[in-house]
Amino acid sequence: MTRKMIWNDLVRNRAVSLITILFISVAAMLLSLAAILTVNLFGAVDRLMADAKTPHFMQMHTGAVDMAGLEDFVGNNRNVADFQVIPFLNVENTDLILGGQRTGQRFLHPKQLV
Repeated sequence: MTRKMIWNDLVRNRAVSLITILFISVAAMLLSLAAILTVNLFGAVDRLMADAKTPHFMQMHTGAVDMAGLEDFVGNNRNVADFQVIPFLNVENTDLILGGQRTGQRFLHPKQLV
């Protein structure tokens, strides 16, 4: 009974039925494309992290670095595969000039406003 009602409705309103099926098909296609893009995005991020060889741990400090001590520690510790020491360039955003214009104003942390 229900099948006969649906069939009669499809036969009587062919244009409306065709447009409805078309919209449902396009919606399903867009949903599947969004899922494919999401999977590809996560794969690309993982691949980028592997290719960039990003550090698993990072430590920042001020003062002189004891390179001999670090090399000794790495040499005697089996859990450390590799290490690198990179100097940090501390530049205020107001000191940056791109295209002849300053990049921004001095940022004030909310704790500095008190």
